Amino acid sequence: MIAFDSDIWTEIGAGNPSYVVRAKAIPRDLQHVPIVVAEESLRGWLDFIRKAEARKIKVPLSVAYDRVCAGSVIRENQPVFQV
Repeated sequence: MIAFDSDIWTEIGAGNPSYVVRAKAIPRDLQHVPIVVAEESLRGWLDFIRKAEARKIKVPLSVAYDRVCAGSVIRENQPVFQV
């Protein structure tokens, strides 16, 4: 089992080529995301939406939602485990 920490998960989600290539080299059934990492990602995206809604950042709310969908916190069929 390979558990991705928050920093690695963020880089993979951002599409950083070196991290994506390394992650793809790991068999899918061995890749896991700790529930705390999933929570941290979700909180970050929700904060991004909240700031867009309050106009604390110069991003329209619709764009904020689009970015959240494009950078989904958990990939389809990604194993999540509780620590």
